[in-house]
Amino acid sequence: MNQCPKRKEPLKMWQWNKRVVTGLAAVFLGITMVLTGCNTAKTEDKDKKEKTQAAPKSILPLDTSSKKVIGEYQNGKVTEGELHRFLNLMGFLDPQIDMFLSSPQAKEQLNGLKEDALKQYTTRQYILSKAKPADQYNKKIEDEMKKIEDMMKQNPTPQATGNEKAPKNLDEAIKGKGFTKDEFRAFVLDDLRIADYLDEQLKKQEYDHVKVNHILVSFTQKDAQPMPGQPNRSEADAKKRIEEVKKKLDQGGDFAKLAKEYSDDPGSKDKAGLVEGPADQFVPEFAKAAKTIPLNQISDIVKTEYGFHILKVTERKKQTMDKAPDQFKGQQRQKVFTEIMDKEVKLKSLLPKEQPAKK
Repeated sequence: MNQCPKRKEPLKMWQWNKRVVTGLAAVFLGITMVLTGCNTAKTEDKDKKEKTQAAPKSILPLDTSSKKVIGEYQNGKVTEGELHRFLNLMGFLDPQIDMFLSSPQAKEQLNGLKEDALKQYTTRQYILSKAKPADQYNKKIEDEMKKIEDMMKQNPTPQATGNEKAPKNLDEAIKGKGFTKDEFRAFVLDDLRIADYLDEQLKKQEYDHVKVNHILVSFTQKDAQPMPGQPNRSEADAKKRIEEVKKKLDQGGDFAKLAKEYSDDPGSKDKAGLVEGPADQFVPEFAKAAKTIPLNQISDIVKTEYGFHILKVTERKKQTMDKAPDQFKGQQRQKVFTEIMDKEVKLKSLLPKEQPAKK
C-alpha cells in the first residue's frame, strides 16, 4: 500500500533495518520530535530556503580523551570520552545527525542532547552486559564488515561535499572522524548482539495479522497542501463522497469495483482495496477497526488523518513476532529498548544541567 494508512513514525534513536549500516544510520534524537522535521506540507518553502543556505560548520568529531565520569547506571559508569565517541559514530553514520548537532538551535541545547544520548548509550551497555558473548559472532561480524566495505567501494559516502574527494573505502571514510576502525567494528558488533537480545525478548509476543479490504476517500487538512497524487478535497466533500460509497455497499455493491472507482489509495485500489500485515502498523483508528470489527462485514465510516475509510476484514489471526515484517519488528524492538531504558538501567546523569534562557 503506497499511501495510507500506514503509521507515521518520527526518526528515533532505535530504528532497525535489515542492513546494519542502514539501521545504524537512523539512530538519533529522542529529545526532538523528529530529526529532520515533521509536517512536510507546511515546511516545503522553508526546506527550499534552507537548501540554498550553507551547511553549519560541524562540531564533530568531539574530543574522546576525557576520563571524567558523566553517568552511572546499573552495572557501570560512562566517561565523557565514551559518550563523545558514541556521538562521533552517530554523526558518521548519518550526516543529518551531524548537521543537526551542528545547527545553532542544537548548540543552544547541547547538554540536553547529550542527556538523551547518554540514556541511549547506557541502555546499549546495559543490554550488552546481558547479551550473548561477542565471540559467538565472529563469523557474523566478519560478514557484516565485508558488506560495509563492499558498500563503501560501490557507493562512496555522500559526506564528501564541495571540493572534498569522496573516500574510496572505509579506512578513508573514517579518517579524522573521532574513532578507529576497530571501534567502528565493535560498534557494529554491539548492534548485532543488541538486536539478537531484543529479538529474544520478543519471541513469546504475538501480534494481530490482518487482511483488510478498504476504500479511502482522502481530504486535505486545513492550511495544508494535498499529498502528491491526491485530490485537493475538503473534509466536507470527502464525508459526502464516503457516505455515497457506504450507501452503495449497504445496498450490495461490489467492494472491488467501488474501491477501483472511489478509493484514493493508489497502492490498493486496483486490488479490491486489499492491505495486509500487522494491524498495529496502521494509524490507531484504522488499527482499532481492523482488530475489532466482525469478519467479512462492512464497517462504519472510520476517520483517520488521511481521510475517511470503509473496511472489510477478511482474515485476522495471531502471529509470532519472527513472522513480522522487518519494519514492524523494528518498531517492537524499539519499544522493548525503551522499556529497558525506563525501567532497568537506573541512570544517574552527572552531566551539567541546562540553564534556563534569560528573559
